[in-house]
Amino acid sequence: MQLSQSAHFVLQCPYVTFGLDDVSNFIESVRVSIAQSGDGPRTRSWSQIIPNSQVIVVPSPPDKPHHWTIKLFLTPSELIVQTLLSLGSLMGLLLCIVAFLHWREKKQDRRDRMREMNRFSF
Repeated sequence: MQLSQSAHFVLQCPYVTFGLDDVSNFIESVRVSIAQSGDGPRTRSWSQIIPNSQVIVVPSPPDKPHHWTIKLFLTPSELIVQTLLSLGSLMGLLLCIVAFLHWREKKQDRRDRMREMNRFSF
C-alpha cells in the first residue's frame, strides 16, 4: 500500500479548510502561517472577518506574505429569513395598533363635535 505522502508528487490538495462554526460576532483577527525550514514560519494576519462566511486564504507566493490574499464567501443562513419574518410581523403589529388608535381618535372627535353642536342650540 502506498500512501499519498510517499508518492513522488503529493496527491493531496495544497490547502486546508477549517471552520469556526456559527459565530455571531466579528472575528478580531485570523493569522495564517506556513512553516519554512530555514527562516522560521512566514505569517500574515487579517483583521475584522465577517461571521458566518467561508474564508479562503491563498498563500501565493509562499515567500512573500504581503502578497497573500484572502477571499470571503458569505453564506446566508436561515437566520436572515427568521429576522425578516420577525421584523415584518412586528411592523404589522405596530400598523394594527396605530390604525386602531387612529380609528378611536376619529370616533372620539366625531362624538365631541356632536356634543358641541348640541350645546349651542337655541
